[in-house]
Amino acid sequence: MDQLTIEEAIAKVSGNYAYQKRTLLILSLSQLALSFIIMGLPFMLPPGELDCDSEGICKIPEKLLNTATADFHLFGTKKYLIGLVGTFYFIGMMIGALFISWISDTYGRQKTVKFFTLLGIPVMLLIAFSWNIWAIVVSYFFVGMLEIGIYVPGFIMLTEYVENAHRNLFSGIFFSCWGIFAIFLSILYILSIPWRITFILASLALLAQYFLMNYIYESPRFLLVNHKNIEETIIVLNSISIINGAGSFDSSIKHEIIEEQISHSYLSFFQNKYLFKKFSICSILWFNIVLTYYGMVFIMPSLFPNVYIEGAVMALAETIASFLATYFINKIGRKKSAIICFIIGGISFTIIWILPKFLSETSANKGILLFSAIGRFFVGAEFFLIYIYTAELFPTRVRNMAFGICNVIGRIAGMISSNLLTICLVIGINPAAIMAISLIISSILSTFLEETLGKNMLEFIEQKSENPSEEEIGDNQVVYKQID
Repeated sequence: MDQLTIEEAIAKVSGNYAYQKRTLLILSLSQLALSFIIMGLPFMLPPGELDCDSEGICKIPEKLLNTATADFHLFGTKKYLIGLVGTFYFIGMMIGALFISWISDTYGRQKTVKFFTLLGIPVMLLIAFSWNIWAIVVSYFFVGMLEIGIYVPGFIMLTEYVENAHRNLFSGIFFSCWGIFAIFLSILYILSIPWRITFILASLALLAQYFLMNYIYESPRFLLVNHKNIEETIIVLNSISIINGAGSFDSSIKHEIIEEQISHSYLSFFQNKYLFKKFSICSILWFNIVLTYYGMVFIMPSLFPNVYIEGAVMALAETIASFLATYFINKIGRKKSAIICFIIGGISFTIIWILPKFLSETSANKGILLFSAIGRFFVGAEFFLIYIYTAELFPTRVRNMAFGICNVIGRIAGMISSNLLTICLVIGINPAAIMAISLIISSILSTFLEETLGKNMLEFIEQKSENPSEEEIGDNQVVYKQID
């Protein structure tokens, strides 16, 4: 009986990838729900003012009629509540990122996704049948937790199922689902479908995913590394192998158990210098990407007359970016792709920043739309890239916690982005300038990250290379024991 590493075992059972495709299809249901409730936020709650005539008679602008802004009359002194919804969303993500990531690394990806999928159903219905704006504010706190509890462990689980050669492809399709469903959402709003209906559709998608999660197994990497359960790992690999048409899994697992020098907690990112370097750079990259990405989402209603059409254009750009990124990051690598995307994104926002100074309003608006689409294209590619880059930079033992702590940093930027327009008006700076500077700084920092293209995913903190038995952690020699 041959002995395989977990990476080799996953490659062996891949076969026709039927199981991975099934997993991708099931997880795409939550992509629909999350894209509706997150990308639909500026559609549901666009900022605006009442149209008042010379006699002081005011009416709601036609473009705001099918919105919660109109339903709850969020004008004048109540306008701040629109930004408060976004703030509560990011607070929920921050809190969720800390403890949900630990739950996923402790109890499993599949269980975490299934639990929060179930939790999401009543949250969606609460928003759909909300009676005042405060019901939405509170609900979006839980929406933030749902994204961390469903999206992140779902993505990690998918990447851990797939061998290195095809990881980008499945990740790219997973990300592109977000953009595709955002386009669909824009079409629904263009057709004047009530915003409450979109949340009912989101709840139905989560309900379907909850039951279908029974057909998804726990990540074999998690079972082996975090639970050290070789027997269950082999059972899962055998089931996947049969589904993929590769026959029964008849190999044994060669697993290296490390006498771990470091506790596997959030402190690990500060105790280990190699993790600390990755964590520090990734945290800044996450901050800048989230600031720019959501900054565009929240600022968009103030830039364009028809936010639904522009939203569809931006979502299309992001979808195409996800597909193309899957190709280029395999050709030129993660590191070069990150640097290029950050630079071009920074240039795009620099142009948006200076256009109004040199062109008429009409010409400037056309230019802003064009370069906003270009900027969204490369920022969308960066969002996809940072997810897969983070997954490959950090070992299985703390992978979800790495996502968690980076998400916390990123969501601080998210809270800023939901109020970015107001902040920029107060300090007298163009939001595009902040985005441009953030992306250019990120391009410089990306040069300090290692390339992960073609390398196996690490399992333990103590591993730092393809041949970990020769590595040392500080002054302590790491000891390995091999188990058949």
